[in-house]
Amino acid sequence: MRPNTFTMQELVRRYYDEFLDRQEIAHDIEIPRIYTVPKGRSYTAKFTLHGLTKYLCTPIPADLILIHDFLSQFSLQPSRGMLLQDLNRSLDEFFDGFASKEDAESWLETHPFHLALSDDADSEWMTK
Repeated sequence: MRPNTFTMQELVRRYYDEFLDRQEIAHDIEIPRIYTVPKGRSYTAKFTLHGLTKYLCTPIPADLILIHDFLSQFSLQPSRGMLLQDLNRSLDEFFDGFASKEDAESWLETHPFHLALSDDADSEWMTK
């Protein structure tokens, strides 16, 4: 999982180019998709109750943890030992419930390269 950084752009563009090359050979290959999950307070929904502002953040299920692996790379991992089938179910439920899904071509159009940020500019992409 990555924010819209130069590395994310390079990965998506490279994979999409490979998809186009493979599509010329075999027409029945699956279209690559990008899943976008709103992060914490960037999730726009908020409400005020009894003078306190509450933000509706993207919750991480109790059986998963979000790991900040390196620079702009994150991963969802099990918070405890579990069967692979259970991990896959948890990940499917999380992405089905909170991610917007679009094909790679649409994602590249809505996330142009010139708007990408440096991978080490966490103070910028963490606030977007």
